[in-house]
Amino acid sequence: MNGFENDDMSYNPRIIQAHRSELASIALNFTGSLLATASKRGTLIRIFLTTGLCEKIVEFRRGSDTADIYSLAFSFDSSFLCVSSDKGTMHIYGIRDSKSNRMVALPHVLNEAYGDLCNFKVDNEWACICAFSDPNHVVTASVNGTFHKHIFTSDGKCNREEYELYLDGIDGCEF
Repeated sequence: MNGFENDDMSYNPRIIQAHRSELASIALNFTGSLLATASKRGTLIRIFLTTGLCEKIVEFRRGSDTADIYSLAFSFDSSFLCVSSDKGTMHIYGIRDSKSNRMVALPHVLNEAYGDLCNFKVDNEWACICAFSDPNHVVTASVNGTFHKHIFTSDGKCNREEYELYLDGIDGCEF
């Protein structure tokens, strides 16, 4: 007995064909029932159910140019996903109602894809992480010492409510 054996646990591994290229970032929702993946190219974000056959339920397009994805985070109720990239943008995607997201049609892509519900820019394309602080607020913290708090609505409106500089550059801290 290895200490992990339990009749209630499943030991059947699942293989998810998430992307053709390497994964850049992954995230689980709070219940572990949804998995978000971003490829190394950073153009596609995919959401999978982790129960049953691990099927893809929705795919979002971040953009057409390559980007490094720094973080993925689900909202507490798994209705939304926020994504931060090296382009200095945060994207919020509607998961439960994916039709609320903008449709994206790119000339070199044959079919339309779901874009974001809304997005916003943070300072200077610095690496940052994003998270939900409550159902309609996204917060970001950046390595350049900035903190942003944005409020968004389900119809795609997004506004910054707070901005703070938490590192002043003279505190002797070097990264």
